[in-house]
Amino acid sequence: MPIEDGIVATSGARMYIGDKAWDYDTLAEFDGQTASGWTELAEVSNYNEFGKTWTTVKVNSVANRRTRKRKGSYDEGNLQLTFNRVPADDGQAKIIDARDDPTGSYPFKLVLDDNPGGAGGKPTRMYFYGMVMSYTTNLGGGEDVVRAASSIEINSDIVEGAATAGS
Repeated sequence: MPIEDGIVATSGARMYIGDKAWDYDTLAEFDGQTASGWTELAEVSNYNEFGKTWTTVKVNSVANRRTRKRKGSYDEGNLQLTFNRVPADDGQAKIIDARDDPTGSYPFKLVLDDNPGGAGGKPTRMYFYGMVMSYTTNLGGGEDVVRAASSIEINSDIVEGAATAGS
Protein backbone atom coordinates (compact mmCIF):
# COMPACT_ATOMS: atom_id res chain seq x y z
CA MET A 1 0.00 0.00 0.00
CA PRO A 2 1.53 3.36 -0.97
CA ILE A 3 2.25 5.87 1.76
CA GLU A 4 0.49 9.02 0.66
CA ASP A 5 1.88 11.63 3.06
CA GLY A 6 5.47 10.33 3.27
CA ILE A 7 5.30 9.68 7.02
CA VAL A 8 6.75 6.30 7.97
CA ALA A 9 6.19 4.43 11.24
CA THR A 10 9.20 2.95 12.99
CA SER A 11 7.33 -0.34 13.32
CA GLY A 12 8.64 -2.86 10.83
CA ALA A 13 12.15 -1.34 10.59
CA ARG A 14 14.91 -3.94 10.50
CA MET A 15 18.63 -3.68 11.30
CA TYR A 16 21.40 -5.89 9.89
CA ILE A 17 25.15 -6.38 10.34
CA GLY A 18 27.41 -7.47 7.49
CA ASP A 19 30.87 -8.93 6.97
CA LYS A 20 33.75 -6.79 8.24
CA ALA A 21 35.81 -7.52 5.11
CA TRP A 22 33.50 -5.56 2.78
CA ASP A 23 34.76 -2.34 1.26
CA TYR A 24 31.65 -0.74 -0.22
CA ASP A 25 31.11 2.98 -0.69
CA THR A 26 28.15 3.38 -3.03
CA LEU A 27 24.46 2.59 -2.88
CA ALA A 28 24.82 0.23 -5.86
CA GLU A 29 27.57 -1.74 -4.10
CA PHE A 30 25.60 -2.05 -0.85
CA ASP A 31 22.33 -2.87 -2.67
CA GLY A 32 24.20 -5.49 -4.71
CA GLN A 33 25.09 -7.51 -1.62
CA THR A 34 22.83 -10.55 -1.43
CA ALA A 35 20.45 -10.99 1.48
CA SER A 36 22.53 -13.93 2.71
CA GLY A 37 25.43 -11.53 3.34
CA TRP A 38 23.48 -9.69 6.02
CA THR A 39 22.56 -11.00 9.49
CA GLU A 40 19.45 -9.45 11.03
CA LEU A 41 19.69 -8.10 14.57
CA ALA A 42 16.68 -9.73 16.21
CA GLU A 43 14.54 -8.17 18.91
CA VAL A 44 15.55 -4.52 18.48
CA SER A 45 13.05 -2.61 20.61
CA ASN A 46 14.34 0.96 20.27
CA TYR A 47 16.61 3.14 18.11
CA ASN A 48 17.92 6.61 18.95
CA GLU A 49 18.56 9.55 16.66
CA PHE A 50 21.70 9.58 14.54
CA GLY A 51 23.09 11.42 11.53
CA LYS A 52 25.42 14.15 10.38
CA THR A 53 26.12 16.95 12.82
CA TRP A 54 28.66 19.68 12.06
CA THR A 55 30.94 21.34 14.59
CA THR A 56 30.93 25.12 14.74
CA VAL A 57 34.13 27.01 13.99
CA LYS A 58 34.01 30.47 15.52
CA VAL A 59 36.04 33.32 14.04
CA ASN A 60 36.62 36.54 15.94
CA SER A 61 38.56 39.70 15.25
CA VAL A 62 38.89 42.71 17.49
CA ALA A 63 37.78 45.24 14.86
CA ASN A 64 34.72 43.26 13.76
CA ARG A 65 33.30 42.50 17.23
CA ARG A 66 30.84 40.00 15.81
CA THR A 67 31.51 36.29 16.04
CA ARG A 68 31.42 34.77 12.60
CA LYS A 69 30.72 31.08 12.20
CA ARG A 70 31.75 28.39 9.76
CA LYS A 71 31.20 24.70 9.53
CA GLY A 72 34.12 22.59 10.69
CA SER A 73 34.25 18.80 10.71
CA TYR A 74 31.20 16.59 10.95
CA ASP A 75 30.25 13.45 12.83
CA GLU A 76 27.55 10.95 11.80
CA GLY A 77 26.95 10.23 15.48
CA ASN A 78 26.27 6.96 17.19
CA LEU A 79 23.37 4.58 17.08
CA GLN A 80 22.11 3.34 20.42
CA LEU A 81 20.13 0.12 20.07
CA THR A 82 18.00 -1.49 22.75
CA PHE A 83 17.26 -5.20 22.40
CA ASN A 84 15.13 -7.78 24.10
CA ARG A 85 18.25 -9.71 25.14
CA VAL A 86 18.79 -12.92 23.16
CA PRO A 87 22.58 -13.40 22.99
CA ALA A 88 22.15 -16.74 21.17
CA ASP A 89 20.50 -14.92 18.24
CA ASP A 90 22.91 -14.85 15.28
CA GLY A 91 22.66 -11.05 14.96
CA GLN A 92 23.15 -10.31 18.65
CA ALA A 93 26.02 -12.82 18.72
CA LYS A 94 27.67 -10.91 15.84
CA ILE A 95 27.21 -7.65 17.77
CA ILE A 96 28.96 -9.23 20.77
CA ASP A 97 31.79 -10.48 18.52
CA ALA A 98 32.11 -7.04 16.90
CA ARG A 99 32.22 -5.42 20.35
CA ASP A 100 35.19 -7.62 21.22
CA ASP A 101 37.01 -6.92 17.92
CA PRO A 102 39.32 -3.92 18.41
CA THR A 103 40.44 -3.75 14.78
CA GLY A 104 37.75 -2.09 12.74
CA SER A 105 34.33 -1.16 11.51
CA TYR A 106 31.48 -3.39 10.37
CA PRO A 107 28.85 -2.59 7.74
CA PHE A 108 25.28 -2.01 8.94
CA LYS A 109 22.01 -1.76 7.08
CA LEU A 110 18.83 -0.17 8.44
CA VAL A 111 15.69 -0.81 6.37
CA LEU A 112 12.47 1.11 6.94
CA ASP A 113 9.04 -0.43 6.36
CA ASP A 114 8.05 1.95 3.56
CA ASN A 115 8.16 -0.11 0.37
CA PRO A 116 5.74 1.69 -1.93
CA GLY A 117 4.88 -1.63 -3.55
CA GLY A 118 4.90 -3.04 -7.03
CA ALA A 119 7.37 -5.48 -8.53
CA GLY A 120 10.90 -4.18 -8.04
CA GLY A 121 9.94 -1.61 -5.41
CA LYS A 122 12.43 -0.99 -2.60
CA PRO A 123 12.07 0.43 0.90
CA THR A 124 14.34 3.15 2.29
CA ARG A 125 17.78 1.71 3.07
CA MET A 126 20.55 3.31 5.12
CA TYR A 127 24.04 1.83 5.00
CA PHE A 128 27.07 2.76 7.09
CA TYR A 129 30.15 1.37 8.80
CA GLY A 130 30.34 1.41 12.56
CA MET A 131 32.39 0.26 15.51
CA VAL A 132 30.43 -1.67 18.13
CA MET A 133 31.49 -0.08 21.40
CA SER A 134 29.23 -1.90 23.86
CA TYR A 135 26.69 -4.64 24.46
CA THR A 136 25.40 -4.35 28.02
CA THR A 137 22.64 -6.04 30.01
CA ASN A 138 19.76 -4.34 31.83
CA LEU A 139 17.63 -6.50 34.12
CA GLY A 140 15.08 -3.80 34.95
CA GLY A 141 12.32 -4.57 37.41
CA GLY A 142 9.99 -7.46 38.13
CA GLU A 143 7.62 -6.55 35.30
CA ASP A 144 10.39 -6.16 32.69
CA VAL A 145 12.15 -8.49 30.30
CA VAL A 146 15.93 -8.68 30.32
CA ARG A 147 17.22 -6.15 27.80
CA ALA A 148 20.56 -5.38 26.19
CA ALA A 149 21.89 -2.09 24.88
CA SER A 150 24.51 -1.57 22.21
CA SER A 151 26.34 1.56 21.13
CA ILE A 152 27.57 1.72 17.53
CA GLU A 153 29.87 4.63 16.64
CA ILE A 154 29.17 5.46 13.00
CA ASN A 155 32.52 5.64 11.23
CA SER A 156 31.54 6.54 7.65
CA ASP A 157 29.10 8.62 5.71
CA ILE A 158 25.55 7.25 5.77
CA VAL A 159 24.58 6.07 2.29
CA GLU A 160 20.81 6.28 1.86
CA GLY A 161 18.64 4.78 -0.81
CA ALA A 162 15.17 6.31 -1.01
CA ALA A 163 12.08 4.17 -1.25
CA THR A 164 11.19 3.51 -4.87
CA ALA A 165 8.01 2.20 -6.43
CA GLY A 166 8.15 -0.77 -8.74
CA SER A 167 6.23 -1.37 -11.92
